[in-house]
Amino acid sequence: MFVSAICVLGFIGACMASLRRAFAKDRANVVQLRLRSNNEPIFLRIGSSDWEVLKQVYFLQEYAPPSEKHEEGMRCLYNRMLAEGRTPCILDCGANIGIASLWYSKQYPQAKIIAIEPEPSNFRVLQMNAQNHSNILPVQAAISDRISSVSLQNNDGGASWSWQTIETENGSTPTVTVESLIAEIPDAALLAVKIDIEGFETELMRSNTQWCDTAPLIVFESHDWKLPWSGSAHSFFVTLTKQKRDFLQRGENTFSYSHSLVQP
Repeated sequence: MFVSAICVLGFIGACMASLRRAFAKDRANVVQLRLRSNNEPIFLRIGSSDWEVLKQVYFLQEYAPPSEKHEEGMRCLYNRMLAEGRTPCILDCGANIGIASLWYSKQYPQAKIIAIEPEPSNFRVLQMNAQNHSNILPVQAAISDRISSVSLQNNDGGASWSWQTIETENGSTPTVTVESLIAEIPDAALLAVKIDIEGFETELMRSNTQWCDTAPLIVFESHDWKLPWSGSAHSFFVTLTKQKRDFLQRGENTFSYSHSLVQP
């Protein structure tokens, strides 16, 4: 079965690569597809990195819990929040076109998922993917440790998953904070925060990190490999190790579970 799964993934990868080559000059070409595990349509742009995102999230399951015990703890917490009349909230920071938000929506259907994405073309597809999911709230902004404005740049050949947030004096993109987003949801209870923001995590984690103490699960991708000497991973660990947490790795993502909040 394991060999068959590898073959299937290889076939899917080859098909995706072929499609990307065929439509590389038409990045605005949005198509929809349906997965067997998801009845709702998923919108993607042919010739873009959207296909890689889909593969990571749905086929490689890179946001699935790395252990059954930690998954059990999160399920218990989710059900307890609902029983108490609270709204479990998941923040998808760096939502891109919303594939991870769709995955979280399937796993926690009664949670409110706030999908934060600053780049306009990504955000348009995110809105399309969220349109049939009332529990996904798209927010066109950049996540930060303060309310301000920023600029966007792409140094990776225009790949749609590589937009970086840059602090400048004349930025046109607004920022939001974890606290400001949670404050908009009545009876909110923070369940999870997913962070993949292409290096801007050093700014997000430099101050106003009190929300980390109330986050049962933080899933983050660090970018030391992409931005050497930026201290990307350090910016997370210096804050998250102040309380007792479990750290597990799955694919590109580090899962950080709070002992005091998740342990059943």
